[in-house]
Amino acid sequence: MKKILVPTDFSENAENAFDYAVTMAGTEEVEFILLNAYHAPNAGTGGMLVSITDVLRDESAKDLKAAVADLQEKYTGLQIKGISLYGELLEVVDRVITSENCDVVVMGTQGASGLKKVLVGSNTEKVIREVKIPVIAVPENGEYSGFDHIVFATDMKVINDARIMNPLLDVAKKFKARVSVLYVVKEGTEPKIDEDIERLRLEDYFEDIEHSYHVVFSNDVEKGISQFLADEGADLLAMIPRHVGFFDRLFKGSITQKFAYHTKTPLLAIHDTKE
Repeated sequence: MKKILVPTDFSENAENAFDYAVTMAGTEEVEFILLNAYHAPNAGTGGMLVSITDVLRDESAKDLKAAVADLQEKYTGLQIKGISLYGELLEVVDRVITSENCDVVVMGTQGASGLKKVLVGSNTEKVIREVKIPVIAVPENGEYSGFDHIVFATDMKVINDARIMNPLLDVAKKFKARVSVLYVVKEGTEPKIDEDIERLRLEDYFEDIEHSYHVVFSNDVEKGISQFLADEGADLLAMIPRHVGFFDRLFKGSITQKFAYHTKTPLLAIHDTKE
């Protein structure tokens, strides 16, 4: 049975991500794991810290029990397991992925604008970058409407392990989606797109899937991707988070910059285990 892990802070944003996961799963037999990580602030010592931790533990357990009950009432017959654990979210998510053998993480995003709403900001960004299973990040108010068109934004770097493409390929095949392979390059450069396609063996990956290749010239990666998503009406953006290079370029620049483009497109992050 497939297992979908949904971290929650009991916010509307987290509840929306759970709704998205349920709708996406459809009739597939799935166990949903609703996870709340609680952590004491860096204040107080000794007995005070223990007291705060006890309060947080009790509140987490109570709120989680109520959330699971509400969701089971909302989705009759759905298999939901609630887990409450102490620790930072990333560390707790990693532990549960291992102990429960989870297949995918679905979580909400908040706090930024544009594509950075998905890619920047504390917990979601850390999980996207660090966990070793696929992560679907659902923007605030994002609604599942099927996967007819998937955009795979690539930096055209070597894919070290061909298996990391499987989550993307599985989604595309399951939903009979078309895939647009997108490469954002700096203005004034001349990409050797045909050579890159051959070098990365992209045709081998997508041979049974309707697909096309697109180059966008932009000095701002985020704007380039966002504009393409808006123009093409994509249902899902897939990326391989890298610790260097293309992905990091999305995080550079002033945090006060006002973005011209906004997206409600969910992100599928797939991970190269050798990065």
